[in-house]
Amino acid sequence: MKSSLITNLLYKATCIFYFSFIIFTLLHFIVPYTMTPGSILDIKTDVLVDYTNFNSIIINGGYKEFLYFIGEKTCHQMHDRSLLINNNQIPICFRCIGIYIGTSITFILSLLKKPQGTFLVSLCKLVSTNKVKILSQCNLYKIVIIGILLSSPMIIDLTLQNYTLYASNNSIRFFTGILFGGALGGCIVGILNDFIYGENPDLLRKKR
Repeated sequence: MKSSLITNLLYKATCIFYFSFIIFTLLHFIVPYTMTPGSILDIKTDVLVDYTNFNSIIINGGYKEFLYFIGEKTCHQMHDRSLLINNNQIPICFRCIGIYIGTSITFILSLLKKPQGTFLVSLCKLVSTNKVKILSQCNLYKIVIIGILLSSPMIIDLTLQNYTLYASNNSIRFFTGILFGGALGGCIVGILNDFIYGENPDLLRKKR
């Protein structure tokens, strides 16, 4: 069983992680806005540095270049599927930025509501609006259903787009990404909380 000191340190570490990810997401909008208009109209042709060389990023680049480097490694960065800000293409596509936003929203809720407990209990606290009935209404099936409802639209959209004649659009990619990000963020919060509080079964009893 973890000591209260270790538990508090782990909790603070998760808060720092949530806050850092939220800032990271915001930078995807801030960085293109602060750059010279049209300097990165198309990432595939208008490169800041050699994205295939990590040492080049560290030596010749800064946080802006590093942000685009991460985008290059995690996203297809197709021009027609990406948002333009200040006539500059953001580092990732509509779907990916939607996932980032959805995940960030969940992290913001976690920072505000401070859910503590095992995976299931913390997720129940995260989505519940009634603090009194949280534990009595805590149900794995409800959490699974919410997760399916949030994640399935993007999965269906991706599947249809890749295996049928169906053509998605950027609005659908963006909003289904947000929903999927909400489910992903919830899983991350639940897993981290379970790691922190899962070995302390008496914690919730003390807080009832």
